Amino acid sequence: MNSTERRLKNELKRKRIEIMYETTEIFKKNCEPCAMKDYDSLEACLNCPTYKQLRKLGTDLLNLSAQEKGGELHHLKESLLGTLTPDKYRKMKKAGLTDIKIAIKLNTSDYHLKMWKKEHIVKEKYSKLADFTVEEYKSLKAQKYTEKEIADMKKVAVSTLFDWRKEQNLA
Repeated sequence: MNSTERRLKNELKRKRIEIMYETTEIFKKNCEPCAMKDYDSLEACLNCPTYKQLRKLGTDLLNLSAQEKGGELHHLKESLLGTLTPDKYRKMKKAGLTDIKIAIKLNTSDYHLKMWKKEHIVKEKYSKLADFTVEEYKSLKAQKYTEKEIADMKKVAVSTLFDWRKEQNLA
């Protein structure tokens, strides 16, 4: 490695470290005190200017690495995750797309897709049990109904009823 290459490599390293520090400072200043950080909702972050700033810095980091390796530069694309609906997600899955491919198609990360699924798909899983109360469940159990009979009454799978029980701290 000649002196020009070494100087370029050191400059790229310095820029990467600078971006990492900037990212940490932005996160500490804006994300840690944010009231929305305790929510599992991704929509709050997607509309936040800090989120967009952090995504741009992430893209800058990717480009520095690509530049160092002589690879393809990345361009920050707007995430299309906000356009996804549970029906669209199911259609993509039926078409054979994996979650990684869906995330790429939506210009988002697999982590953000996972958070979206947690919010939209899991909630939907219990929609048939939305009116079902703990008291109603206990009453049916007191009348000696089995889990299978209760699940059949509510038109859900037994596993869904078990998951609901777990969520209600009845397991």
